[in-house]
Formats: sequence, structure tokens, C-alpha cells
Amino acid sequence: MFTGDFTQKKKVDLGGRRKELDRGRLLEQAKADRERRAREKLERVSATKIQAFARGRRSVSASRDQSRNSWQGQFGALGELATREALLYDSPFLPQLLFFFRLNNPTDIVRLAAACRLLLQNYSAKEPTALFFANGEAQKQLIMAQRAAKLAVTCLQAVHHNRQALLSELSSPWQASPGSLGNILLQTVLTLSGDFPWARQVLETLARADLFVYIRDILVLVGGSSKAVSSIERAALLLTSRYFEDRVGDLEGSLPARLRFAAQLVSIPFFWQRFSTFKQAAASRGLWQRSVHSLGGILPALGGALPGSPGPALPSEACLLGNLLEGAPGGLTAPQTSTEVASEFIRVGQTLMEGVPSTSYSHKAADVDGMDVESSVESAPGPSLDPALVKQLANLGDVAVLKPLVAALLSVPTDPAQPLQPPTPSEASLVGSLAWFLHSVHTLFPPLRARLFTSLAFSAQFTQRMWLYLKRCHLARQWPSMAVVGWEKQLLPEWLGWMLPLAVFCPVYSYLLMTIDDDEFYEKQRPLPLADLTILLSILKEAVWQLLWTYNSKLGSGSPLATPSDAGLFSAAATPPASTPSATASSHADLSPQAFLKHVGTVAATLLAQLNDRNARREFTQPESFHAKGIVDERFYIQARDDPDSQARELLRKAPFLVPFPARVRVYQSLLDVARSKVANWQTPWTAAEIPIRRNHIVEDGFDHLSGRPGESMRGRMRIHFINEFGEHEAGVDGGGLFKDCMEGIIKVAFDVQYGLFKETADHHLYPNPASHLVMTNGDHLRYYEFLGKILGKAMFEGILADIPFATFFLSKLQSKNNLLNDLPSLDPELYKSLIFLKHYEGDVVDLGLFFSVENNELGEMAETELIPGGKDIPVSNENKIKYIYLVANQRLNLQIRRQSAAFQEGFAQVIDPEWIQFFNEQELRILISGSKESADMDDLRENAVYGGGYDDKHPVIQAFWDVVKSLDSRQQRLFLKFVTGCSRGPLMGFKYLQPQFAIHRAAPSDQPDASVRADIVNRLPTSATCMNLLKLPPYRNKDMMKQKLLYAITAGAGFDLS
Repeated sequence: MFTGDFTQKKKVDLGGRRKELDRGRLLEQAKADRERRAREKLERVSATKIQAFARGRRSVSASRDQSRNSWQGQFGALGELATREALLYDSPFLPQLLFFFRLNNPTDIVRLAAACRLLLQNYSAKEPTALFFANGEAQKQLIMAQRAAKLAVTCLQAVHHNRQALLSELSSPWQASPGSLGNILLQTVLTLSGDFPWARQVLETLARADLFVYIRDILVLVGGSSKAVSSIERAALLLTSRYFEDRVGDLEGSLPARLRFAAQLVSIPFFWQRFSTFKQAAASRGLWQRSVHSLGGILPALGGALPGSPGPALPSEACLLGNLLEGAPGGLTAPQTSTEVASEFIRVGQTLMEGVPSTSYSHKAADVDGMDVESSVESAPGPSLDPALVKQLANLGDVAVLKPLVAALLSVPTDPAQPLQPPTPSEASLVGSLAWFLHSVHTLFPPLRARLFTSLAFSAQFTQRMWLYLKRCHLARQWPSMAVVGWEKQLLPEWLGWMLPLAVFCPVYSYLLMTIDDDEFYEKQRPLPLADLTILLSILKEAVWQLLWTYNSKLGSGSPLATPSDAGLFSAAATPPASTPSATASSHADLSPQAFLKHVGTVAATLLAQLNDRNARREFTQPESFHAKGIVDERFYIQARDDPDSQARELLRKAPFLVPFPARVRVYQSLLDVARSKVANWQTPWTAAEIPIRRNHIVEDGFDHLSGRPGESMRGRMRIHFINEFGEHEAGVDGGGLFKDCMEGIIKVAFDVQYGLFKETADHHLYPNPASHLVMTNGDHLRYYEFLGKILGKAMFEGILADIPFATFFLSKLQSKNNLLNDLPSLDPELYKSLIFLKHYEGDVVDLGLFFSVENNELGEMAETELIPGGKDIPVSNENKIKYIYLVANQRLNLQIRRQSAAFQEGFAQVIDPEWIQFFNEQELRILISGSKESADMDDLRENAVYGGGYDDKHPVIQAFWDVVKSLDSRQQRLFLKFVTGCSRGPLMGFKYLQPQFAIHRAAPSDQPDASVRADIVNRLPTSATCMNLLKLPPYRNKDMMKQKLLYAITAGAGFDLS
């Protein structure tokens, strides 16, 4: 309500002031004001720049229009009025044209072509500068050089911009239409970059203005591969040749990576194939070497510098690698190629390999170094790469590439008479680079392994050269360091100094050993002298020991795996690091430090195992040479028995030969004891149900009752009840003897060659019958093999010796190993001789009329089997004869009995853990199965014998008996063991482990003293019950009589209850 008082009354807030709140609000407001003012200022500045730019564009456009009009007025609408003088330095003809020229103006393209024609018509190679200068005005050449460079760039841009419209003439030979628009523009570029003093500036300007980007686009569009050289290919080659001329200098090295010749052109898919002139120039003009050098200068950023891939089947890295590999045979052998170029090629190839998609090649290919050779068909590359590119990448294993690389990077001392000197750090760096490259090929391209190893082993002299390097290091006790950049925290360079060379030497030498026959190995001593093998064994033993024992405890600790102080044989490796890194770490999981360590340990152990197998067959050194010193102690036994993941168990799996045979047998026995203790009825066999077995159908009944039992049940105790031929139950309670009798009966019948499941080699060793399906036509033959595998496993589990003379090449199947050429003599000596003859045949193998197929005689029926798809139509030649030999041996030793062996192994593995068998080689496994000749110790048998029927150890007859047994020769003693135990060999660990225990029972009435025993009883032959390991011995009057009777019994084949 108005009161007439115009003064405003002061308002008072009685709530009090909050200073902190007011201050915060004030700061926020001030910040918002500052941001608003900055935003407004930026908007004003941006608006000013946009306006200035727009005014500039309008001004330039207006200036261009004005310049174009002036040019037309002076030289004609299309330049038809221009004369030679228009090209002179002071003439506005070229400056104005280059100023107003627009790529999207078709008329400007015609004007540019007119200027080019004028230039080309008046050009003289004798006096090139006279075209632009009168009276030799050379002081103006700098400006003219800039003008010429801009003209060249404009011409090239015009061709690139109109490449679709010019496609026909660019694809045709230059001679077909030299006056066409595209050829005129290209020829102008070639002229301006030719004999002029400013050629380098023109070429540099072109290169920095995307010269090779433009050329790549046009070449890809044109295609190439026609017989006649297209005009664009001609121009591209001439420009490239001038670009790399010495007078121009190193332009390539001064350019950004993306603009370089090598990155743009050499990455075009199938570049050398599609553009043949470049392929010819690759070696003759050094384009390949210069490309490698250029690419080496932009590592490791090479991948980001390459153009985009044309598609998933043609990744840029793979295309560039394929082209480099295709040009490598000529490039690496050219006179101007140096060790540095070879080293750069290795580094570039390494980087590009890692850019190839991991799915491009199948990682389930045949693992050659792991001896997975049963597949007779080569694995095909994955579907993601173009087949032609896959073929290019296969050159990674080609001898034409690898041989010059090995020669360049693995040097050989020039004077063999001089003492070997340790390698220098620079040598070590080159060797390390080569080793890492080869290891990467091996790891990333599994299908190429066979080709890679064949090239390295047979043609490139890699094994001998790398061995010489290893030998020099070993003798000097100096292992130069090899660095892998990025691995410093996990693997010391001192350790890589021996790991990297071994990573490739071991698989290549292993591959070579697969095809070397004994004559080459022992007599000709190829590829290494036998004396050198002792050195090699020392290196391999130490390497495997360190990798499987020392490193296992340190892997994953986050610190370097070893220091020089604990390096053992390699302790002298603490030399200065190599001058340059040998390699750069990869992001590929398969090339991680952990994967690398696993690989080195595996290949070194594999090679050592192969040498051990050779030595076991025919010694070139003492068996003890394979044993590592100080390896076995009580801790080792406990680890091996109790912990499947322990270092001891890992060592036994991968390198058992480092451990002496008796120690491995002790571990095996301890594992058996642990397994037996877990069997529910092991200590209470009488609780097992009785199994009825007819003696005259012992195999069939055993099969019916036991084949369906799972492995755990097969390990349990069994009781046998025999039924005689009249169908009546035989008297007797099975306390273990009847079961042993049953096992022996099954083994005796089923493994007899007359039964048909097994065949006999020339030296009377058994292997599965390849034609078993024809013997058992009901289709059960594989189930019978599985059953017999269980029977053998059960015998070993029970400690029953089985006198089965298995062939060595079949025993290898129990260990999941594959047989090689050197195993063939035991199966087919005539075929082996034929293959060796073929291997060393110096004539043309084609004349022999062989094809990649073999004929098999199966019970009188001939069947042809192809070794490779279409093999019956593929002739054997000098180039592929090694492959043929390898495949024939593989067919006979592996593929032919693959199904039978697999079934047998499956049954065996249900009872005996396959890991335990890996602890032994084939010869040792035979001893586990059948016992050892050396273990037939009669003193040991006496110490573990028991007596009954009135005999004891002090009895005169028993003392005379042991004197007679001791007097027998070794053959007779084995016959005696066969007579009383069913096996001619004693248990491996001695007769303490014979089950049941050997017993001698008095074969005479217990109530008659020895002197009163009737003559007819004394004159009887001794008898035996092999199921009980029991000898029934009459109380003979004297030693002569005892020996006569005993010899008659054991040599006449006397057996159970024979009188």
C-alpha cells in the first residue's frame, strides 16, 4: 500500500551469512565467465580465419581465371599459338599454365598436353637446357628446376587423376600410341627427370609428391603380366631406375616410410610376376638389394608404412614378403650383394613374417621335428591366403633362398689347417639373426618344415656350418652373447648365445638323421665325424639338463632365468654382448620366451634321443656318455614317484637317457608299487571271482572274459579256473600260479605266427600282421589286438616276464614313436638295400620307372597304395627321390600297421601308464617285458629261492644242484630259466622280484630218505610248473647224473609234469 514514502527500505536477512558457500559459488561463476570469454574469442578468431580463407580462395580463383584468360589471349585457347620461345625462362607460358591448371578441368588437361607436346618436339638430348635458356643463362637454373619439377608433378597427377579414362593407352605398349594423351604426359615426366642438371630435384619433388603412390594405383589398375610391356610399366621402371642412380643419391632413405618405392611398389601382390621388366631389373640394377636396404631402414614401423591390403586373402605384409622371397635367389647371389644386405633381409623378413595372419597356415601340420610322420599327405595352408601367395611364401623353405643366406651369415674359417678360434661378437650377431629367422619360419609356418629342413640339411650345408660354429664356441669355452630385444628380463644374452644356435641346429640335424643310413653315419661319417659326436653329446646333455632341470625351477619368476655363475658347461658365456641385437622379440605367442625355451628343450632332447637310439643299435660311444653326472639322488626318486608335475618326472619324460637305466627301472618299479597299492583286491586275491578258461580255447575264452574289462579292472587280481578238453573243471585253487599259467598260455598261442595276428621278420621278431583283417573276417581283429595289448600290460603290471621277441619297430609304437629308414632292415632288408641304392644313384632316377606308389602282397592279393594323392602318376626324380625313400619307409614301417598298432597300444595303455614307458628306449622296453640276459645271475637266483618237500639250502642234493647250474654255460642257463619260469631271462631288478618266488620241491616220497628212494624215481627227469616257478627235483645220487638229467630236460623242451 502506498504511504507517500518514496525511499526503499533496507532488507535484512536474519538467517545469517555462510561465507564458505558464497566463496565457492563465486569461484564457479568466475570460472564459467572465463570459459565463456575464451569460447567467444575462439569463435571470433575462427570466423576471421574462415573469412580470410574464403576471401583468399575467391581471390586465387579470380586470379586463376584472370591468368587463364591472359594465357589464352597470348597462346590461344588450347595453346595452339605457342612456339618454341614460349618455353624459355622469361616466357609466362609455363608459369601461368602451372598456376591456373586444375585437375578437374578437362580443358586444362588438353592445354597441359599441348605444352608437353611443345616441350617434347623441341627437346634435344645434346643440349637439354637450351630448351629453357637462351645464351646459357645458367644462373636461373634453380628457378627453372622448381618449374620443371612442378610440371613433372602436374603431369603425373594428371595421369593418375584420369587413369580410368586413359586405361587403354596406359595398358598398351608405348610404341602403339606414342602421341596419345597419357603417353605424352608420361614422356614429359621422363624427359624432365632425365638428362637435366636438376634431375635429382625433379625426382625428389616427384617422390615427395606421392610418385610411387600414384604409380602403384595405376599399375594395380592396369594389371600387367602381358607379353608386351605397357607404357606405364615402361615409365615406372625408368623413373625407378633414375630414382636409384648413384648420381641422384640416396633419395629412398630420405623419404618418409610411406612414400618409399619398396613400401609402395614391392608390396603390390605378385609384383615381379605381373611386371616382368621389374623382375629383370631386380638383380641386374640392384632394385632388390635397394628395396631390402630401404625396408631395413624403417624397421620396426614397417607394417604401418604399407598400403592397405587389397583383401583378406592378400595382406600387405604377406605380399611384400612373398615378393622379396621371389626376388631373393637372384638378389642374394648377385655380385653386389653383401653380408649386410643378407642380414637386413633376415630382419625385414622376420618383421613381415609376424604380420602374416596366424590362421593363414595350419598349425596342425605334420610335425617333422617331432617325428609325427605317419601322415603321408602334406598339410595344406589355411584358406585365408591366396593360393598364389601361399606358393610365394613357400620360398621361405626354398634352397635357392636359404643356401646363399647360410653362406653369407654362417662363415667358415678360411684356413682349415689353423686352430679353430672362438667366434667374434659380430659373427655371433649374424648367426643369432639367422637362427631367429629360421626358428620363426619353423614356428609360424608348420607346413613348410619339411621343405625348410630338406633345404638346410641336404643343400645349404647348414648342419656342417652351424656345427663348426658350435664346436668353436665349445672348444674355446666362449659362447658370445646373442640379444633378443625385449627378452632382457627373461633370458640373458649369455644364455641365448647357445640357445639360439641349438634351436635350429637340433631339428635340422634330427631331420638329417632320419634319412642317413648306417653306412653314411658310421663308415663315411656324414655329416659329422664320430669324434665330434662326443663333443655334441656334451653340449646337448648340458643344454637339456639346464633347460629341463635348472630352468624349470626359475621359469616365471620374473627375473632372468640364469646367471653366468650357474651356467655349467656354458659358464664362459659371460663375454661382452654382441655389437648389435640378433633379433627383436615377437608379439606371437608361439615366439614367446616360454615357448622358445620349451622348443629348445624339446628339440635338444629329441636329437639326443635319436643319437642314443643309434648308439643302442650300434655303439659309437659308451652308453654312459649319455648320462648326466650327479643327477640321481634320493630327492630325485621321491619327486619322480610322488609328483607327476615335478622336474624329475619332466626329465624322465623328455630326456630319460640322462638318467642311468637302473635308476629309471627303480622309478618304474616304485610307480608300479604305488599303482598296485591302489588296487582294491591286491592284498586279497581270493575275493576275486573265478574266470572259467578252456585250455584248448585259451585265447578265445580269455578274449570273451577279459577284453571288455576296463583298465582299472584289468589291474585287479584275477582267479582262473581251467576246464579241460572234456569239459571238466580241473582240480586246484588259483593262488597266482593258475593265473600265470593262463597268461603264458594266451601269450604262447596268440603271439604265434600260426595264429595269424603277428608276422615274423627275417631275424624272427614279431610285428602285427598288416593283413589281419583277412585272417579274422568277422571284423574283430582290432579288438583282439587291443585285448593282447591288455594282456601284455597285465603281465608287466603283475611282474610276469613274457618271452615275446617283439620287433624294435613295433615296440616303438607303444611309445607313440614313428619308425625311420634305419629301422627298415629288420623288416625288409631287400627293400632297404633298394632304397639305399636309389638314394646314392647318380644317374637319372626317372629312367628307373618309379612312381609314388607301392604294391603290397596281402595273402596272395596284390594291392597298390599311393604314397601321396595321385602318386601312381607322379614319377620319382632326382629332385624328389629323398621324399620317395622317406615315404616308402614310412608306409612299410608305420602306415601299414598303424591300425593294428594303435589298437594294441590302446589296450596296453589301459593297464600300464604310457608315461612310464617313455622312460625307456625300445631295447630297454624289451628288457622290461622279457627280462635281461645279464640279469640271469644264478647266485642271485639261489639267494632268492625257497625249498620244500624236505629240501633246504644246506641239503646235499641242493648244494650239488647249484654246483651243476653254475657249471652250465650261459646258453644252457637261459634254457634252464625258460624251463622253470617260462622265460629265458631273469627279472630286471633281480630274482627278488620274480613272482611267484622260485621254489625247488623234492620229487620223492617225503617218508623216504634219499638213500632209500626207489631207482625208478631217481631215474626220472626233473619237471617244472612254470605257472608257479617251481622245479620238482628228484634226489639224484651224484652230480653227473643230475647234470645229465637236467640238460636232457631243458634241451628236450620238457615242461609241466613231464616225467
